[in-house]
Amino acid sequence: MKLPLFLLLSATLLLSACGGGSTSQADTAAPNVALSAAQSGSSVVLSADASDNVVISKVEFYRGGQLLATDTAAPYTAGDTVTAAGSATYTAKAYDAAGNIGQSSKSITLTLTQKNTLYQGVWGWAIGDSTDATLLDSGVTVFSDEIAGNSGTVAAGAYFNKAQTRSGVAVMGPVSAAGKLETAFSFDASGSTRLYFVGSDDNNAIELYQGSPTFAGTGVLLNANNKPAQAIIVALVQGSTTVPSSLTAQATLKTQAKALALDALRTVKLNTSPQSVKISSALLESVEKTSSLLR
Repeated sequence: MKLPLFLLLSATLLLSACGGGSTSQADTAAPNVALSAAQSGSSVVLSADASDNVVISKVEFYRGGQLLATDTAAPYTAGDTVTAAGSATYTAKAYDAAGNIGQSSKSITLTLTQKNTLYQGVWGWAIGDSTDATLLDSGVTVFSDEIAGNSGTVAAGAYFNKAQTRSGVAVMGPVSAAGKLETAFSFDASGSTRLYFVGSDDNNAIELYQGSPTFAGTGVLLNANNKPAQAIIVALVQGSTTVPSSLTAQATLKTQAKALALDALRTVKLNTSPQSVKISSALLESVEKTSSLLR
């Protein structure tokens, strides 16, 4: 049976009035997010508290404009490694399923935690002729790193002489054998295995001179083939376990360390016969390894 036209029109109007043709509202609400950032040792711990009226799909973590990590499940966390001191700004961006983005940023001041290393700090050094203690050279070395040598951990750093005519790599520790206390200075900073001098502590142990840790012993200057050329006495005295940030304070400390080393050199027992210090392959390997590490 056909319905009258006015009944069909009435039904259509009724359906429209009841919302039969309505559509759902689009999700345009951005997620809420709050970022927490804190340094712990050499790491930065990042945590984001994110919520949305529908669902969070992911949270991205940034340092400046660099994406560090993406987390898709609560709790939303990430980390960063501290490589330099200074200010850093971190940002968390929270996304929902509709693509809306909420973000939160936080700036923190980072501090670089100094790694404690063997014999670290500023040391004055001096070498003299073994027969009459005539001063041959002196300067400062800064031990700021360490390496795993064949016979144990060895302190490593850079040195320069007082005249500013020579610089290179210095090592100190059990270079050639366990239980030894030895030092070796490279000939220059080129990274070659040529040595300037080597020395061996008389007691194979750090002792105190005027209250400062001291290396005191005998050694040799070496020729271009790393063969003994001249017997010497050697002294290294630690002026500080840290390097001051102020250039003025650094200069003062280095002057003091050099003066201590010169004084300590005079106390080293003079040896009238040439010293035969073995130039072992372990010593050469250690200097070569340290040179490549510091260049």
